[in-house]
Amino acid sequence: MKYLKKIQKDLIVAMKSKNKIKLQTLRSMLSKLKLKKIELSEDLDEKQEIDVINKELKTRKESYATYFEAGRKDLAKQEKEEIDIIKTYLPKALDESKIIKIVKKIIKETGAKTMKDMGKVMKPIMKEVAGKADGKIIQSIVKKELGG
Repeated sequence: MKYLKKIQKDLIVAMKSKNKIKLQTLRSMLSKLKLKKIELSEDLDEKQEIDVINKELKTRKESYATYFEAGRKDLAKQEKEEIDIIKTYLPKALDESKIIKIVKKIIKETGAKTMKDMGKVMKPIMKEVAGKADGKIIQSIVKKELGG
């Protein structure tokens, strides 16, 4: 509920300051968080909230790329502004050296040796870095460490 309450407070501030893009972005995130809460029939924990916010961020990034490639700089600019707003609600991302340490630790703990063990390694890594690192980056590091 930490993020839900913060977004609700920030939404009021955005309404008062008449910041249309921030208002639109916060309403969208709030809507998605409330839908997830209804879907699960319980309050969201912090990880679940981060997952919803990350999903919103991913959607905006995909839209930004699409608009940019299509030459719609006006729409791309708006998506970029929304991306910047959403990022302020996410925990600070881990740098690559910390991710590598975590990957090596989990590989050692699970006894993984080859690429066949990737699934065995990815789940505990994703649980440990929840919301603090991109899955694609983690996957590439795991592949490198397992010799893939």
